[in-house]
Amino acid sequence: MPEREPSKSQRGGRPASASSEDYDVTSSSAGHHPGDLGYVELVADIHNQLGRLSEAVETLKTQTTDHGIKLSSIGQDINTAKVTLKIVGAILAALLAFACWVGNKAVDAFIREAPAVHQTK
Repeated sequence: MPEREPSKSQRGGRPASASSEDYDVTSSSAGHHPGDLGYVELVADIHNQLGRLSEAVETLKTQTTDHGIKLSSIGQDINTAKVTLKIVGAILAALLAFACWVGNKAVDAFIREAPAVHQTK
């Protein structure tokens, strides 16, 4: 393990005897570095994209709600069609049953009358 120099402090690694005058002082009014402008533009771009993303999410929420309403409407239409088909089927079955009953009675009446007409001895 390397040994520490006795003149360095434990925190910053600068010599303990160094004062603040030994380092360069930069004022905040000195201006921005060229890299700072790129950072600001990057943050602005991210903010812009976040705004567009938020708008897209809201649009998707609205579309999802609209699709849900349409699906509910389609479900109601299918249920209505099923009920209508059952009612029409029941009416057709009743009419067919009545027609068969009438046909049966007509055949019975014909059979009772037919032997008397054809027997002429």
